[in-house]
Amino acid sequence: MTMNAKHAWQAALGELQLQLTKATFDTWVKNTRVLSFEDGTFLIGVHNAYAKDWLENRLRTTIKRTLIGIVGSTVDVRFVVHPQPAADSTLEQPLLGGMIDDSAAWQDMTSPVQTTQPLPFHSGLNAKYTFETFIVGNSNRLAHAAARAVAENPGKATLSETLPSRIRKACCMSLPRLLPTT
Repeated sequence: MTMNAKHAWQAALGELQLQLTKATFDTWVKNTRVLSFEDGTFLIGVHNAYAKDWLENRLRTTIKRTLIGIVGSTVDVRFVVHPQPAADSTLEQPLLGGMIDDSAAWQDMTSPVQTTQPLPFHSGLNAKYTFETFIVGNSNRLAHAAARAVAENPGKATLSETLPSRIRKACCMSLPRLLPTT
């Protein structure tokens, strides 16, 4: 690839930045790069297939017209998915960061964990849905009382024991909010 193709693409990026909205330019055009220029065709690398389709269907004509104005002759534009390499080298570092070579550190990692405190219990329920934050109104007071009785006496109280059958059907709409399932 010649430096002229890179310069032409940089000039096109400058003009496109002025022609397009900031959001459009930043989202679709800013991170593209010229891969090659052969037989009058610019091959432009984009970061994913969605960007490729978007540029081909919506901006190809504008980009092509801009490049024709810069180069001074008829050109074509093709987009290909060509992700840019990672900017930092963190992917090349080992996962354990050299701790395997340190036998003392490796021994600490493989020994059983001794703890005096019990491990925290994670129920999997959303913490913001509690009885303390639930707003009790006239329409859900009975459902709230039944759900609270079951929650405070697990294994002892059940909804069928707490609510008479004719009331059970009436308050079923409020129960899912009080007793979320996981």
